[in-house]
Amino acid sequence: MAKPNIKFDLKGIKLNPQKVKVLAGKYGLVIVGGIVLIAAPVAAYIAADGMNGTLAADAAARADKFNDLKAIRTAEVSLALPGQEPFSQQGLVINQKLIDQYKQRLDSVSKQSVATRELAVKHNRKDREPFVGMRLAMGDPALKELPLLVFDRLEKEYVQLLASMGAGDPFPEVDMVAELSRRRSQVIDAEFGAKAEGELTPEERTSLGTKLADERLARYCEHARQISFYADAASIGAPDKSLRTTKLKPFTLFLMQWNYWVAEDVLAALKAANGERDVLQGPVKRILALSSTLQAPSVAAAPADGAAAGDGAEPPPPPVDDGSGAAAAGGDAAVVAGSTGEPVNPEAPLPAADYSKSFTGRSTNQLFDIVTCEVRLIVETSSIPQVMDQLARRNFITVTDVKLRPVDSFAAAEEGFMYGAAPVSAVSLKLETVWLREWTGPFMPDDLRTRLNTSGMLLGAGAAAADAPTDGTDPAAAAADAPQG
Repeated sequence: MAKPNIKFDLKGIKLNPQKVKVLAGKYGLVIVGGIVLIAAPVAAYIAADGMNGTLAADAAARADKFNDLKAIRTAEVSLALPGQEPFSQQGLVINQKLIDQYKQRLDSVSKQSVATRELAVKHNRKDREPFVGMRLAMGDPALKELPLLVFDRLEKEYVQLLASMGAGDPFPEVDMVAELSRRRSQVIDAEFGAKAEGELTPEERTSLGTKLADERLARYCEHARQISFYADAASIGAPDKSLRTTKLKPFTLFLMQWNYWVAEDVLAALKAANGERDVLQGPVKRILALSSTLQAPSVAAAPADGAAAGDGAEPPPPPVDDGSGAAAAGGDAAVVAGSTGEPVNPEAPLPAADYSKSFTGRSTNQLFDIVTCEVRLIVETSSIPQVMDQLARRNFITVTDVKLRPVDSFAAAEEGFMYGAAPVSAVSLKLETVWLREWTGPFMPDDLRTRLNTSGMLLGAGAAAADAPTDGTDPAAAAADAPQG
């Protein structure tokens, strides 16, 4: 609606002062009232029109704010907590109360994460440390005797490990021959008079043979009831005596120590599977072989001292898997004094899964190392799943491959191995074991640290807290990170 064009031209109105005075006296109120009556509707219209404009603008602003609130109500907000996938939610209005709640939850999850990591390290380590410290300063006189010291200590530890697990050998053949010779004489004297063995009839010889066979089996069974399963040091990966040489490098010595830790976990799982049962009643009958391989980055295989490969300068060390599909000998190829590398960072993201190595997709990284283990066993066929389950419960072990074939228990009994009445199988298992570098790194010698591209130190920790002293005690007590030669 258009505004009326009302205009007062006061200059065009001529007033007679005398008349105005008289009129003002008589009709002052009427004039003023008339002016008011004329001006009020116009002013009211103008004021109302301005108020309408203000109200319209205010309503539009309110509508915009309402639309903003509506958009907030339908918008998605994404939040993330450590160790969890981000989650989205509609209508989540960010305010101070929500921020405080999120910070409180974030702090709680962070504390749980730290506690879980500490528990995982404790579970993985089990208070273990090298039997002999392998981080010796360059020029240390003990460096030359270190290989012999490590070898001799490991030899004793393997024997003690077997004893603690209740493992043992079959009845010794030499002792069996002596026992049967005495028993033969007793049977001949008691049942066949004073005849010489050459004077026995065929029937008497058959009877004698049967009695001696029964005696032999009885002795084998009696001995089997005293052990949990059959195993010896060689079958569980103890180093061969040919490796007892001063030429072994710290790299190789540490891998020998690592193999012991793997064997310790595997035997503990097998012992748990048998429980208090002996070899005749328990599911695990015998350990045929056990070996481990460290999964490490590939490096050029060139001896640091310039010696030609295969010249006999050093016995072959435990293998290292560089991802090429074949285990490579470890040791001299990566010896570098004063190892440098990335620190151990528990917060670092894990590398992308690599399923070409195993179905777990795990691979060695700055947080943990992968050590694969090949173990061959004689197991009661119906109990194979239970044995695998016990292995999976022990210290981050995953069974990645299984092969089996039947075994002739009667043929094994001829060699002194008694497996009981139930059918048994030879089982070949490939195991993947995880070792957290947070505790293994400080103990690693420099040549191994270099091979694994790690400093061996926890991110943010000083050198003083990251190295293992020469006596093999906890690295937290070490004063300095001593380089090696």
